Amino acid sequence: MKTTYRILPFFLFFLLPLWLMAQQSAIRGTVLDQQSEMPLIGATVQLVLPADQTPVGAMTDANGAFVLKGVPVGRQAIRISYLGYEPLTVPNILVTAGKEAQLVLDE
Repeated sequence: MKTTYRILPFFLFFLLPLWLMAQQSAIRGTVLDQQSEMPLIGATVQLVLPADQTPVGAMTDANGAFVLKGVPVGRQAIRISYLGYEPLTVPNILVTAGKEAQLVLDE
């Protein structure tokens, strides 16, 4: 019985937070212009979430690359916006635990 009392606090304080963190993953990708295939620098990439959840977003770098971290596991959608372009929503991105979803987007 003493062993159970020693293991339970260990699980609650050390392993439970690791398990909860494993339920989130990331989406990594690149945003390119559809015609010229040049990277769009500074494009806004946002995860489409219900209004009551914390927003997740990123901006593309000099290569058009972005990383969205803390993405819930499951099917997700992202919205990309850039000045001078129509906003683009990409639905049904499958996000699995422990593996980043990889995208190349031509806007």
